[in-house]
Amino acid sequence: MPFTAEHAEWGRVDITLEDLGCGRSWEEIHRVRDVELTCPECGGQVRARVSKLGTRHLYHRTKPPSCSLANESFEHHLLKLELVTCARAAGFRAELEVAAPTGEWRA
Repeated sequence: MPFTAEHAEWGRVDITLEDLGCGRSWEEIHRVRDVELTCPECGGQVRARVSKLGTRHLYHRTKPPSCSLANESFEHHLLKLELVTCARAAGFRAELEVAAPTGEWRA
């Protein structure tokens, strides 16, 4: 369950930010079928939705053969959300799911 995606025109989309980090709104991606968002790790198509608990997240349209973001547990997903929220509230600039320059890891 990624929190971030790539859009061909908007660039990086971060659903934990009010303006999605690109000057857009949640309504422009949530339940919009023709918006093209891709997973930053595997490049697969993702869509926006809200969980039963009210948590915004992205999901892969088709389960990829290997993508660590698709295989995260719900608990791990919530922990990432809590950590980035606390860091931002403390005045730090925090980004989710950023890859190392070599692509060896993602934090």
